[in-house]
This record gives sequence, structure tokens and C-alpha cells, in this order.
Amino acid sequence: MNRFLTIITLGIIATSGIIAATFEPYNRSRLFWDISSRVLTISNGVYGRVYELQNGRMVSVAATSSGYTMSFSNDKGKTWNDQKALFKARGNRHVANPEVFQMSDGTVLIGYNERPNTPYGADHPFLITLRRSTDNCETWSEPITIYTGDYVWENGCWEPIFLELPSGELQCYFSDETPFKTTSEQYIVMSRSFDGGFTWTKPIITSYRAGCRDGMPVPVITEAGEIVYTIEDFGHPGYSGFRATTIRTTLEDNWTSGYVDGNSSRREIAFENPKVNATSRSHGPYVCHIPETGEYAMGWMGDYGDREGLNLDLDYYDMYVAVGDKDVRNFKAITAPFDMPMNEHATWISVAHISDGTIAAVGETINGIEMIKGRPMKSFSANYGTPAIDGDFHDDWTEKFGRQVKMGSTKRGTKYFDYLYDSQNLYFIATVFDKTIISDKTDNDGVYLSLDLGNLCSDYPIDGIYRFFFDLNGTVTLRSGSTIAGTNAGKWVKSDITSQIQSVVTLKSSYYIIEAAIPWSMLGCDTPPVNRTMRTDISIANRTDSELTYTSIVDSEEALPAGKANSHTWMEFTLNENTTGVSTPTADGTAKVSAWYDGSQVNVSTDGELISLIELFAPNGSLVASETPMSPQCTLTAGNYRGIAILRITTADNSNVTRKIVIK
Repeated sequence: MNRFLTIITLGIIATSGIIAATFEPYNRSRLFWDISSRVLTISNGVYGRVYELQNGRMVSVAATSSGYTMSFSNDKGKTWNDQKALFKARGNRHVANPEVFQMSDGTVLIGYNERPNTPYGADHPFLITLRRSTDNCETWSEPITIYTGDYVWENGCWEPIFLELPSGELQCYFSDETPFKTTSEQYIVMSRSFDGGFTWTKPIITSYRAGCRDGMPVPVITEAGEIVYTIEDFGHPGYSGFRATTIRTTLEDNWTSGYVDGNSSRREIAFENPKVNATSRSHGPYVCHIPETGEYAMGWMGDYGDREGLNLDLDYYDMYVAVGDKDVRNFKAITAPFDMPMNEHATWISVAHISDGTIAAVGETINGIEMIKGRPMKSFSANYGTPAIDGDFHDDWTEKFGRQVKMGSTKRGTKYFDYLYDSQNLYFIATVFDKTIISDKTDNDGVYLSLDLGNLCSDYPIDGIYRFFFDLNGTVTLRSGSTIAGTNAGKWVKSDITSQIQSVVTLKSSYYIIEAAIPWSMLGCDTPPVNRTMRTDISIANRTDSELTYTSIVDSEEALPAGKANSHTWMEFTLNENTTGVSTPTADGTAKVSAWYDGSQVNVSTDGELISLIELFAPNGSLVASETPMSPQCTLTAGNYRGIAILRITTADNSNVTRKIVIK
């Protein structure tokens, strides 16, 4: 059938006065944060960092009242052992700005700032300090001084961080205001080491905007052979406050051509559209590589989103993270991993890549140093399988418990979504945690599922684009796009065929579950479109006594509850190949099979095809029961068996169909 495929190649579709245009699909990863992964790594610390060592062990460092403090995790950051204070600063100073870095030869470096305490004096100036470990943080060298600054607070040096070049050269970048005795200016400098950090050169200036304060550098090396570091810069014309900014040079040049001044083309605001949210400040940016995609994640502390324009003190900033391209430019898809309440904060942040494919967001909160993990995703997918549509999440969805897609936040609750498919249906599950569930109003809580089955990437809803709303009162609403000339052209058209959709809603005191089976025939497909790129979007309607709000995937531009489609901004969606060993039936002659457990026996029914054999298996493959009915309807007794079971039905034409059921 696949009726919408005839319009895929059209760049512009005219529909009765409405021009539906196609756009390049969104091709950047978006970060999906797992609220359940939030964990305290170090209590009562500031300037928290996490780092995964080459042996897979993770280390967290922070500055505490006890000095340079460290803790470890052996399970990719899920749990952390008791923190340990390694050492204090020398003399009348305190430790700040801790960093950790492992060189290619396995040597671990920890850098930090030794800041003078009062009363200030020439005998205890600012220091940029390094210690080395050659046994994965078990023992440490004596402190190595990289740089000695002034002893007055207003003329300090700050924030050391390391970078190793392919040549083996080690670099230490830091902020320095030592020379500016009569102004508040600051620049970024860099010292080099050619012996693994034992000795260091005199620092050179790498970026300086006259009259301003370049600060908090974090360097990376791109695939294109550039050294790029992020800084905070408040000198951009037309902007107020700090803006996350990138500074760059080539590996070949390696800063030999001089520093990057305020007018250089090598100094850029980091965001794809810097004019968007132009009043939002981005302090202390921190960047890390996403090796799975080649992109970069950048975090910062600021007043974006619901904090923007409130002129908040830094103590009430939240942490935000965006995704940039392979050149450390054009950051977008801004998310708030902690999404703190207005009276709390997540500040002095950092981000780190973990080898399980996640990004760790780290911030100082009222509890100390906390971490939360997010997964960068460019697409969603569906495995082959048939879940029991019973309003529970025990089935083996594409990810365990139906949690392929993780959304939500501390303020807005956790949300999980997933997909499956078989020859008959596309399956969808939503698990939404909500403290105020409303299902008896005109506009209730519920979930929108949108599908663009032809990767049409259209701004208006056209044929082949669908939007379902699963209401907590149990009803399902379907609207589909139209390219037929007339009053409905380019609009969402309500359908009256939703009775074909099987859906179940489970309501609990603090969460709800929606499970649904959508027939492929409703979507214009004779068979599952396994080898096709599609697009999908998910939005949550949240009703309270006073308002109805929507939570959507970041950078998805669909207007809810009505309006355009903008399916080019939705997530890419694919069906994974069937690897179950059960052939995907074709559309010509395969029997439609229904199976259910009525509390005492298993019931099976076809649309008229004779059933020659029915077999019930436990998940371990053992046979529970079987029958040879030679009838289009039959029953099967499971005896004392309880739990998830696999039903294999063989019809008279030797076609096999499997169904998963739950025997309670």
C-alpha cells in the first residue's frame, strides 16, 4: 500500500494555498538524561570533576575544606567509595580548581590552584601546581610548581587544565591576571612540558581581549587537527555578561603566530545561533569529546530557560549542556541535566565522556559534588518482538523495561519510552512519573506520539505523517496529515478508525503506564518498513489544576496541541532487522492471530486460518504445553506455570507466528 511514498522526492508540495516544504533533517545528537543515575560523588566539595582512567576505573576530584579530595567508582559512576583527602595546599594557602588528566603513557596528573589565605604576603603567592602518579592514583609525587603568580587576591592565577599533543608535548592552560595590577583584566596563558610534566616553560599568552577577562579554559584536539578551547568571555559586542566562547589554532601553528585577540576570527561564540536567548549568560563552559559520533558536549552554568531575564545571583544558576559539531562549533540542543528548582543551584560544572557511551554532567549542589548521566542519541529504534499489551513494563522491549528513551528532570518527573514491532503492529510504551495525575478533565494528562513514516521532513502535516494522543481516560486520538487539495490540505485531520488500536492505561499513585499496538495497515504499510528511515517525536501533556503544559524532546519544533509538523526536527527512527529466527510474515495470506490469557487458560484465535500446532514455551526455551487443534480458535491450559511465556502458533499453511503473553 505505502501510499505516501509518492511524495518523498518532492521538495515543495503545494496544497490549496499552503506550501509544504521539505527540509534537511536534524542531524545532531541530543542528550537524554537519566534522572535515576543522579549520585553524590564527593560531599561538601567545589569544582567537581570526574574522569575515567584507562583501566576503566572512574575518579572524582574536588576541593574541600580538607584539601584535594578524591573518590573512585568501579561501576561507571553508579556508586562511589568513601572520599579521601589526599593533601592540603602548601603554606598559608588553600586548594582550588582541581583537575585530573591521564597521559597516553598511563601517567595520571592532578593539577590545582594553591590560593593564598589572608593575611596576604609575598611569602605565599598564588601557585599553579601539579602532582604525578604512575600507579593509577595509588601514590603521588611531591608537588611540582608550574607557575608562581602574585600574592594579592585581585591579581591571581586560576583554573589549570592539561592537554597532550600527538607529539607528546604536554600543555597546561590557565587564567592569569598577575600582570594587571591596576585593572581587572585577565588572559589565558599556556606552559609547555616536554618531559611528562617534570619541568615547564614560561607561559605564553594564547587569548586576550583588552579590557576583559578571558577565563576558565578547557582544551581539546579536533579530528581536523585544531587545538580548541572553550572560555567565558564577557566582551562580545551587543551582549551583557559572560558567553561561552571558543578559541582556536592549528596543531601545526601551536600558538606560534601569536594570541587570539578580541577581534580575531579564531574567537567565536560557541552557539549555533548566538542571538537566540541573547540575555542568557553562560559562565565557566566545559567541553568534552563524544567519540561515538565525533561531536562535542559543552556544559556551563547560567540562567537559561525559566531562569533567563531574572537577574539571578550566580548562587542560583543551573547547569546546562549542549551538543556541538565535530569542529567544536554550532552548539545547540540545550538541556538542563539537573533542572534545579529556582531556590537551588548546580554550579562550577564539568562534563566527561564515559566508555559506556554516556556523558557525565557534574555540578556543585547543596549536597556537594553530584553527577548525572545522559546518553547522546541521534535516533530511536524498534527491535522485532511482540509485547503483551497489559499496561505493565516487564516485557523485553528494545531496551529492558521499556527504557530506550529517558526524559524528564528533577522538577518535572522521570519519563521512559520505547518501541517494538512485529508483522502486524508497531508497539509503543510510555512510563511517566507524575505526582498530580489527572484523567477526568477535558484536557487530561497523556502522551503524544508522532510518526513521519517516509522521512518526509515537512513543515506542514502531509500524507504519511501521523500524530497519536493517548489520553489517560483510555481514549486514543489520531490525526494525520493531508496533501489532498481542499480545506484540510496541510492540516492535521482527525481520524475515526482508532478502534483498530489496542491500548491499555495503568494508573498508579505517582506514575502511569501506556501501552499501545498500532496496526501497520493504519499507517499505510502492508509490511513493516524495516529498510526505511523514518522520524518520530514524543511529547507529554501534563495537566494540573491551573494549567496544561507540554514536555517535548529538545529542539523538536512540533507545535502542540495543534499547528505545523516540522518533522525534519524529529528524531530519526528505524526498525531493526528481525533476529528472532521467526520469519516476518508477508502481507499476502498470513493469518492475523490474537492471543490472550483469560485467568484460567490461553486463548488463540485467527481470522479463519486453521491452527495446526500451538506451543507454549518458558523464556528458557522449555516446552510448557502444546495442542494440535486444526481449528481457527483454540485454548491451551498452562497448568501451574506463571510468568512471561512465548506462544508459537503454526497454521495449516506452515506459517509461524509468535506472541508473548503473561500468565498470572
